[in-house]
Amino acid sequence: VVAFRLGSQDCRGFYAMEMIDGVGPMPWNVRKMIPDAQIRRTLGLELARIMGRLHRANLERIRVHDLDPPSDPGETGAAELRKWRDVYLACTPPRIPIVDLAFAWLDHRADRVSGRVCLVHNDLRVGNVIVRDGRVAALLDWGTADLTGPAADLAKFNLPTFRGRSSNASGLIDWDEFLDAYAAVTQWRLDPQTIDYWTV
Repeated sequence: VVAFRLGSQDCRGFYAMEMIDGVGPMPWNVRKMIPDAQIRRTLGLELARIMGRLHRANLERIRVHDLDPPSDPGETGAAELRKWRDVYLACTPPRIPIVDLAFAWLDHRADRVSGRVCLVHNDLRVGNVIVRDGRVAALLDWGTADLTGPAADLAKFNLPTFRGRSSNASGLIDWDEFLDAYAAVTQWRLDPQTIDYWTV
């Protein structure tokens, strides 16, 4: 199912959906659902190119309801930090020391950004992909899409949580090979410290 968030201030939000044939591999079963390592690698390369094209999209031609680009591309780290700290403070009456420490660590390094603002999926990984005949048929779960730093997508794709028991990014592909394929499309490569920041 492909879902797009739609709506306006005058009506309740709603989803437009379409059925897509294929399988939805998850981190813990991607090797079982796609047993051929070469097909997994090819799928990883395809996702690198898709992510690269998404990040190169012309923001002046994109009009997405409720998505406003940050005023300063150098402030994407600080903006994301403020947003998620507000969520944390609103949802967690008792403070959690390790989370407070993580926010302090992030606050101290909030300038570790690419200086770029892109349309990011914000959850592009195995588990949000429909695969048919070894190719990407659809990307799912656009509900957290945003205009922010591209490292948000890169970091999520390689989180240990989404690798299963594999050392490969999203259980599909060697991380450096993924980054090479992504850079071939975008014509830029993010600093490893920037990706590390967004991973945290």
